[in-house]
Amino acid sequence: MPVRYEAWWSKKFAPRLVKTADGNVHIDTPFSRLLGKAPIMVAGMTPTTVKAGFVSAVLNAGFHIELAGGGHYNAKALRAKVAEIQSKIPPGVGLTLNSLYINPRQFGFQLPLWQELRREGVPVEGFCVAAGIPSSEKAAEIISGLKAAGIKHVAFKPGSVEGIRQVVSIAAANSDFPVILQWTGGRAGGHHSCEDFHQPVLQTYASIRQQSNISLVAGSGFGGADDVWPYLTGQWSVDLFGVQPMPFDGFLFASRVMVAKEAHTSESVKQLIVAAPGVGDKDWEGTYAQETGGILTVNSELGEPIHKIATRGVKLWKEFDDTVFKLPKDKRAAWLAQNKQSVIEKLNRDFAKPWFPQKKDGAVVEAIGEMTYEEVVLRMVRLMYVAHEHRWVDISLRNLTGDFCRRVEERFAGEAKPSILQSFSELDKPEEFVPKFFKTYPAACEQLVASEDAAFFLAISQRPGQKPVPFIPVLDADFGVWFKKDSLWAAEDIEAVFDQDPQRVCILQGPVAVKHSIKANEPIKELLGNIDESLKAKLLETYYGGDESTVPVVDYLGPTASHGTAVCQEYAVAVTSTPGKEEYKIGTTVPPHDAWLDCIAGPVQGWLRAFLTSSTIVQGKQYVDSPIRRLFSPRAGQTIVVEGDPTSITLYGSGRSFGPHPEDFKAVEAVFDSETSRITLTICEERHGVSVPLTLQFTYRPDQGYAPIHEIVDDRNARIKDFYWRLWFGDDLAMPGLDARQVFEGPETVIDAAEVERFCSVVRNEGEAFKTARNGKVQAPLDFAIVAGWQAIIQAIFPDTIDGDLLKLVHLSNEFKVVPGATPLLAGDMCKSQARIASVTNTEAGKAVKVSGFVLRDGEPVIEVVSSFLYRGRFADFDKTFDIVNEDDYVVEVETHAEVAVLHSKEWFQWDDDTKPLQAGTKLIFRV
Repeated sequence: MPVRYEAWWSKKFAPRLVKTADGNVHIDTPFSRLLGKAPIMVAGMTPTTVKAGFVSAVLNAGFHIELAGGGHYNAKALRAKVAEIQSKIPPGVGLTLNSLYINPRQFGFQLPLWQELRREGVPVEGFCVAAGIPSSEKAAEIISGLKAAGIKHVAFKPGSVEGIRQVVSIAAANSDFPVILQWTGGRAGGHHSCEDFHQPVLQTYASIRQQSNISLVAGSGFGGADDVWPYLTGQWSVDLFGVQPMPFDGFLFASRVMVAKEAHTSESVKQLIVAAPGVGDKDWEGTYAQETGGILTVNSELGEPIHKIATRGVKLWKEFDDTVFKLPKDKRAAWLAQNKQSVIEKLNRDFAKPWFPQKKDGAVVEAIGEMTYEEVVLRMVRLMYVAHEHRWVDISLRNLTGDFCRRVEERFAGEAKPSILQSFSELDKPEEFVPKFFKTYPAACEQLVASEDAAFFLAISQRPGQKPVPFIPVLDADFGVWFKKDSLWAAEDIEAVFDQDPQRVCILQGPVAVKHSIKANEPIKELLGNIDESLKAKLLETYYGGDESTVPVVDYLGPTASHGTAVCQEYAVAVTSTPGKEEYKIGTTVPPHDAWLDCIAGPVQGWLRAFLTSSTIVQGKQYVDSPIRRLFSPRAGQTIVVEGDPTSITLYGSGRSFGPHPEDFKAVEAVFDSETSRITLTICEERHGVSVPLTLQFTYRPDQGYAPIHEIVDDRNARIKDFYWRLWFGDDLAMPGLDARQVFEGPETVIDAAEVERFCSVVRNEGEAFKTARNGKVQAPLDFAIVAGWQAIIQAIFPDTIDGDLLKLVHLSNEFKVVPGATPLLAGDMCKSQARIASVTNTEAGKAVKVSGFVLRDGEPVIEVVSSFLYRGRFADFDKTFDIVNEDDYVVEVETHAEVAVLHSKEWFQWDDDTKPLQAGTKLIFRV
């Protein structure tokens, strides 16, 4: 039996340096090659990575970050956040979402939405499955959906040896898709296990490294280059356990960045983090029993351990964890009833969510039923409206207050009448609206809240899709939800806490990482950049003797070029090499797509490899699936010529359109200009022996290894329209200026019997009237009108004001209607067509264009044709949309002199014949 040797991890996975074309030096690991960035990231963490300002700051600094899905309660909020981030970052930079698998409601809408956003062109590149590892079958379903949408990588965060092995199994079953394994152990600040950091890695490292698609990322407790260094090189396993080096590919930071300048953490909260001393790796487990290094460990709303700064609020949380939350849920209400006064006092004294029932004079009561309707509304405003900043904590909480106000109206209005609260926006200034409201309903200031209205209040306070309320209105079996849900946001909005006391709030922080936070408000680019630069300096000294000139040079940081030429031999591809030129000729056997592109891309990590192998390209600020990979797909009889070093690639033969083409026909050519970094792609189509070219232009961006190909979108749509105009109407005809409101005309044509018969054969119409063998005069079927009228109808998609991408145009439908009294079209009839645009509308699916026209014979309409098209995409140019509606004539009899006077008073009515004044009894025809 042959001996199998274990991989030498220190050689295969040890970090190295590379210098890119822009002169910058980068750390080279599997993780940095996957991202095209430094192997340092910021993990998804509520609330820190919920805010668009912080996420965009990290991205603009050049580092990877996960947008925290935990802070987004509905699809609309997540869409808005993505749009806000996209407006703040440069084109090409991609987004990754961290979604909590343990929360099925959130995960259930976030995963499909993330895929939908990518299909719409939003620059989405990754997805992190956090707080739970799915089964192999569910993981395969998730990865299949991500891959189909064009998302580049998936991340998992296992919390145990079993979890790591499950991720390895998932990676093995999906070996063609990159998997990021994030390991933090029990010392991490967010949701974590109780595991030691090192032992699970020692047990599973060999199996992890057997899967080449796994990038291994370490997190928790890291604060600077010195503590990251042994884990980057793998020396940690040598020094601590005497085994061979086990390098990590990347590192994540979370708690550490909460004190960054751009983090939205409130200033007083940042100072509490800086003041916490933290502990070393040997002592962090003490946080489970008592305050250790300024940190306490409590159980989150999801039932998982989580480390927090030991504020008064967190100490109360720990007290409840050890008492009421230890009880079965059905026994909690009894405990709370027995200790009600004590619980209420502690909530009001120590926690960010105070007890809600309280009278106008400040006296605490035990139930909402002891408050008046006015007192409920005033209390809602007090706890959910930040009076000194004139804003609501969240717009959904303003609307919640509005819903209860309308309930008050229903109770006290006495009769059906318009609501005083016509719009929730009237509550934008509650200090003005509320007094006016209760002045209208004075009885609500004295009447205690009815039991059914108290139940209504509790129900709307818990409805899904809105921000959880920042108070506790009742002590019941759901006390754990009232107390724990949405507990982290106040750390970033201390002004919204009713007395602005930071000791009331919950502050995520790892017990080891917090010792590194000794300075608040360091810019994130410096905080992470200093770590990156220090690691590069250490690598340069360790592996290159401090000599930067010995660092290997590549064009961009990306997947290593494999250049598998064996595919040519295996599939009998004829290869001819001459100085400055490589020619590949495919025979009858076609090689696999990816292997073929890898072969012709060549061994150099340059523009051609990026051009042919990038799965996405950047259009404006959008990601689109690269059409280049389809253009250069291998086909039988195809010839590829690569010239220069390389400077161009040309594809001959194997044309894409219907019918035979010459073998030497130049179908596609891409030329690179090294001075401007511009790639000019010319796609040629044959028309009656003449080549009609379409030119697309791209910029090569080696500084963006994650998205190195950017399409130049200036006048792109106009270039595409001009190409199709020449292709359909004449290769020597430039596209004229067309107006969306004009009438489009087609040329005169004679209906040919052979064309009718061929059309019927294609559409499977076997009618006897349409066959030349059985009729002296062949009749054209009704839908043949699309052939006769096509040149007029298709002109309607070309006006400049309809700015859509013709490459994304789909034909939706055709409708045909015989004009009353007209006879069918016959072979030999001389016809002409006219059309006009009936409507242009922007829909969720794209820009819909409806064209209405007629086929005319001897100048008289015979058949009406309505054809609908759709430009796929998202459009906002509503000023260029319209809908022409043909209304019936309206006959109105003006019966009285008063009605005559009313008409004359209207600005739109003008009577232009003063010799015959409008009289009562006149019938008028209104034509809209």
